[in-house]
Amino acid sequence: YEFQPIVDVRDGKHEIYGYEALLRTGEKSPEHFIRQMCQSERGHDLELLSFYEGITRFMLRELPGKLFVNSLPYQILSDAELSFLSKSRLVREKKVVVENLENDRMFDATMLLKKKEVLCKHNYMIALDDYGTGINSVRALKLFKPDIVKIDKSYVTGAARDSARLNALEIMIDEIKSQDAWVL
Repeated sequence: YEFQPIVDVRDGKHEIYGYEALLRTGEKSPEHFIRQMCQSERGHDLELLSFYEGITRFMLRELPGKLFVNSLPYQILSDAELSFLSKSRLVREKKVVVENLENDRMFDATMLLKKKEVLCKHNYMIALDDYGTGINSVRALKLFKPDIVKIDKSYVTGAARDSARLNALEIMIDEIKSQDAWVL
């Protein structure tokens, strides 16, 4: 795993808010590896590995801020697995943020709400990643009520030079804030 910094640029601070744990798989792209694991019905193993390795390596590197862990939207770790991971100081201090990866499956509100309930019970924060694309839309925002929303870069890139794009981005940010979520 590699750790990509997430920077808070509000008010010109430019401080590190946290890091996203990014899977690195050698020769194969992470997307190919994830697809292969899911097709061979090892998605749950990958989910557990992502949480365990992300938390462990983040703590070993003594990185500041929050840890963002990518999660398969249709995998839920068991209470026993989450209880084991919750022994980590990082989880106890509510510094682990779970963000569901995009995938091609249909939006399953029941599954996502169950997953959120289980994760929140074990002191995890919830994020919507790539907001504005795929399943991470206004519907997911209102239903899932995440702690943090990461807007897709396609909405942010070039917004400062395009008034229509900037206006759309401002509307999006207002909608997110109306749901009491923090915007990244």
